[in-house]
Amino acid sequence: MSCKIDLRSEVIDEANSQGVPPEVALAVATQESGLCHWSASGAVKRGTSGEYGIMQLMPATAAALGVDPTDVNDNIHGGVKYLRQLYDRYRDWAVAVQHYNGSGPAARAYAVKVMAIASQYGLAFKAASAGAGEQASPVISKNTLIGMGIVVGAGLFAYALAR
Repeated sequence: MSCKIDLRSEVIDEANSQGVPPEVALAVATQESGLCHWSASGAVKRGTSGEYGIMQLMPATAAALGVDPTDVNDNIHGGVKYLRQLYDRYRDWAVAVQHYNGSGPAARAYAVKVMAIASQYGLAFKAASAGAGEQASPVISKNTLIGMGIVVGAGLFAYALAR
């Protein structure tokens, strides 16, 4: 990670407080901004379409969520809240992630990338908690994997299928 400030624990804490699998929230932040809220110059990181910060919130989305996208804590809170709202609507984390990005083929490809990252985080969480008898939370359904053209049971996604 090349950011000066490590925000992983803030993302994990916010995800846990809102009932979002931490690996999904971390994966979105990783794909969106490389887990960086600020650019190398110290300014809040901006996307090519006007998004802000670690979760790359659009100004209209941030306004609807009641957060300031330039404030790091608000940005994380808003991004995780938006993920939770999308999950509550679609009842599948991969579909929620797809809609976080938009719609169409590009959003579908985005979801595949993010869910692969989430699986890597999930496996790391599972390995770290193996001694405590905890399980990584399932982040994607078998039907969604098949629908996205991912080989079920392959490598990174195998743990998510044990619902």
